Amino acid sequence: MLKNTRVSAVCTHHGPYTDAITAIGGGYLDLATLYRNMVKELAALGESGVL
Repeated sequence: MLKNTRVSAVCTHHGPYTDAITAIGGGYLDLATLYRNMVKELAALGESGVL
C-alpha cells in the first residue's frame, strides 16, 4: 500500500513550508509531539524572560 500526504505549516521565524510524505508498507505517523511542542512554544511567546 502506498499513501501520499502533503503537510503544510508556517514557522513563526521562517514562514510557510510544505513537504510530501510517502508511506511504503505499514507505518504510523505520530504528530502528537509536534503539536504539543507547538502549543508550548506559542504559550512561551507571551512570557518575557523565557528561553
